[in-house]
Amino acid sequence: MKISLSLSGGAARGAFHLGVLQAIDELGFVVDQIAGSSIGALIGVSYASGVSPKKQLEIFKSKEFKKVFKTSFRGGIFRIDEQ
Repeated sequence: MKISLSLSGGAARGAFHLGVLQAIDELGFVVDQIAGSSIGALIGVSYASGVSPKKQLEIFKSKEFKKVFKTSFRGGIFRIDEQ
């Protein structure tokens, strides 16, 4: 059986995506295809590249991540500050 995932946008809802991916890993399922938008795309591409859901959560909570990506609702969810 092939499993395909569609991960939506919605900023903080990305945490729910990480929980679902963690459960999929723990149950031993293999995801064949991933589609996503906004935060769902970021999580999907990271997961497809081999970054575990737990590691992704660590990255999102890190000071380094927060320095580069600041939440902004004007012109998109994230704003990248040049340093």
